[in-house]
Amino acid sequence: MFSVHAPSEGDLQSLLARARKQRFSYPEVEASRTTMPNMYLRRQSRIRLGSGAIAFSRAIEALHSWQMVRIAGVRIYPTNPPIEPGNDVVLMIRCFGIWSLNLCRVVYVSDIDEPSTRRFSFAYGTLPEHVIRGEERFTVERDIRTDAVYYEILSFSRPATAMARAGYPIVRMLQDRFTRKSLSGMRRATETDLR
Repeated sequence: MFSVHAPSEGDLQSLLARARKQRFSYPEVEASRTTMPNMYLRRQSRIRLGSGAIAFSRAIEALHSWQMVRIAGVRIYPTNPPIEPGNDVVLMIRCFGIWSLNLCRVVYVSDIDEPSTRRFSFAYGTLPEHVIRGEERFTVERDIRTDAVYYEILSFSRPATAMARAGYPIVRMLQDRFTRKSLSGMRRATETDLR
């Protein structure tokens, strides 16, 4: 859904009500957990956030408060949705003076504690009212051997609408910008919390 006006609370509640009746817009649900599917643009970006248990704890807190999407030009509704499978959110993206309202659903949450690695991640997938279709996973990981803490974004996507296909170079540019800002936003959130 596109609009030249910022969405009202009523608009957003209406979107979420519709979302509850929708299924994912792609058949490969949970594929970001294991094997990335073909026929999609695949992306993976990773940065080091710091080291130690405190950095890891702060990075998990940043994920739970959706800091990775709280970047310029992007808003999330509800404001602080719990990261739980089945929860729906609206990602609001403002670009070139136009609002794009995109529905997503949390697909899974994973919390892994192994002898050499501690990892927390979750993924959301697109619903039919989204400009693209696919899945995006956000992960924070602590390598116990080196004590390094990392943040990673992994996604697969393709255009979902004729408009997105026609403007695919712009869509890819926006995805690249989102990734860069998400990486720096997580670094900033983790560093800020550590001071």
